[in-house]
Amino acid sequence: MSSSPARIEEDIERTRDHLVDTLDEIADRVSPTKVAQRSAKGLKAWFVDEYGQLKLKPLVAMGTAATFLLGLLTWRKRRHGDG
Repeated sequence: MSSSPARIEEDIERTRDHLVDTLDEIADRVSPTKVAQRSAKGLKAWFVDEYGQLKLKPLVAMGTAATFLLGLLTWRKRRHGDG
């Protein structure tokens, strides 16, 4: 069963429109600006609650990790410097 030329043209146009929409969506997803906005939003959500208040647990965890790493580096430097 064959389709009429008009029907085939309609299908091609519909497919072309769908392809354009898909390409626009992909371009929007990989846009550096959009990627940066999503990253910033995710980072903010990690540190700030829904009321705009800082979450203390992530800050304490980062402070503890930074203190540990600085202590470790200082210890290694002293150990290798004295030996």
